[in-house]
Parts: sequence; C-alpha cells; structure tokens
Amino acid sequence: MNYPAIDPTTGDRTIVTGVQTGTYKVNCDGTGTFTRTNMMSNGTVVNAVDDFIITRAIVKYGQLVATEIEDAARVPSTGANGIPAGALTRRHHTRLPDRPGPTQP
Repeated sequence: MNYPAIDPTTGDRTIVTGVQTGTYKVNCDGTGTFTRTNMMSNGTVVNAVDDFIITRAIVKYGQLVATEIEDAARVPSTGANGIPAGALTRRHHTRLPDRPGPTQP
C-alpha cells in the first residue's frame, strides 16, 4: 500500500507491503464475495469482506474464466489500512493475457 508519511504536510509517501489470504465465493449469476485478511509489514492486520461482480469473461478449455471484475468494500474503512476512516473503496481487476509456455497449446 502507498501510505502518506507520518507528517502529511510534506507530501511524502511510504510503501507498506503485506500478504493477503482468504477465500472467494462465486454465485451462478457472476456475483460473489471476497473474504480476506491483510497482514501488513508494519504489523497491521485488517479483515475485510468485499462484494464483486464479474463483468467480462472468456471461454477457455470449455470453462468460463473471468477477465474483468468490479468489487466494492462492504463496510467503510477503519483507517488502519491507510485508507481514510469512513471511506468505501472499489476496485477494477483485469486478468492479464496468458503468455505462451511449454505446457500451453
């Protein structure tokens, strides 16, 4: 995450890395939820639930594969994750194309 520095008047930023773990559930209508735990390198742990909708997909090897997803936080930010307290976030996810490799046709 790209956080404001301790003294925000300078405009400085600091990068905090971390690890996310969790699960997702996709409904047959293309909606679903992400349930995740963010463990930041600065020691902060944030649990989150986001709702999403698959907005674009392709058929690959006879299966639908999501290529674009829109998600939105279910509850406002607490401020612990660098996002201002009370803010709701939304994200756009785009799947990168496959790169040819030795196991792909």
